[in-house]
Amino acid sequence: MGVPVKLLLGLLLLAAFVRFMPLFHSMEVIDNQSLVDDTYLSLEIAKNIGLGQGPSYKDGYTSGYQPLYVLLTAPLFIGFDEADATVADLDAKVRQALVIPILFDLGSLVLLGLLLARQFGWGTATTAGLLLWALHPMVIKTALNGMETSLATFFLLFTLYWYQAKAIRSVHWQPRLLFGFIMGLAVLARIDLVILGFWVLVTELLAVRRQQWSLSQASQSLLITFFGFLLVYSPWWLWSYHYTGDLFPVSGSGVRFQSLILMNGHEGNQSLLWTLASLVATFLYPAVKSPLLFLSLIVLSVMAWRKRRKPQHWLQDFFACFRPWSLLLLFVST
Repeated sequence: MGVPVKLLLGLLLLAAFVRFMPLFHSMEVIDNQSLVDDTYLSLEIAKNIGLGQGPSYKDGYTSGYQPLYVLLTAPLFIGFDEADATVADLDAKVRQALVIPILFDLGSLVLLGLLLARQFGWGTATTAGLLLWALHPMVIKTALNGMETSLATFFLLFTLYWYQAKAIRSVHWQPRLLFGFIMGLAVLARIDLVILGFWVLVTELLAVRRQQWSLSQASQSLLITFFGFLLVYSPWWLWSYHYTGDLFPVSGSGVRFQSLILMNGHEGNQSLLWTLASLVATFLYPAVKSPLLFLSLIVLSVMAWRKRRKPQHWLQDFFACFRPWSLLLLFVST
């Protein structure tokens, strides 16, 4: 069954309506309901880049931001005269910037549909999943938070879709090179998505172990993917290094504040206990924030245990959690 264009177009129009309508509210409402503090940090850096001042914030240069959203927003401020700008001018820039994550969120709906269709076809399950994505209050609020979240979600889904549909064990170099491009954009969208590289590496090595293709083929494909990643990511890295001298992006003040807490009065055994407590809290947090997500993880673990008991099979089941139906559980329960 092909892609039901009318259904997909209808869902896109519905999702676009409920995302663009809030932009017509007053900026006070938008700010209180959806924007976060880091929104203005990102827009400040984008403004300085657009005005030709480089990635600066306050009195110095910084690498502590997610570059793709900032770089896409920067052209909005080209020629912007901040000195003569009114409050209405500044509000207009914020509204314009919000259009970018909304568009990526709509793209995520399409990609989610393609992923779900690979598992369920274009039936009731896929339609229900897309309807939930289109109308889920937290998804809408996230699309309007003025941050990189929607961009990161889009490229996460794009990476998973392209790998499953085009790049997985492809003997041609073009799909793997494009896969590297997509992964480069994903990491530019949010640095955390570098973990996708680990997922791909383990998946390829498991395929070699199962003799689905040779180690030389897997190595060649991984090198092509990495080359494509470097072509996309390295220009920004060199540009950022030119201004900041940072080999890696420096975390924001929140993370630095946490580091100061660990250094001040939590040394030795206390530091170890602090770290262990943080790890425990990390695993318990989903149970508090989203019981459905926590329950789904338990169910997946039980299914894996009953199906296979060998450690390598557990690893396979863990990475199988990236399948589309698991993504649906994740998105609905957050």
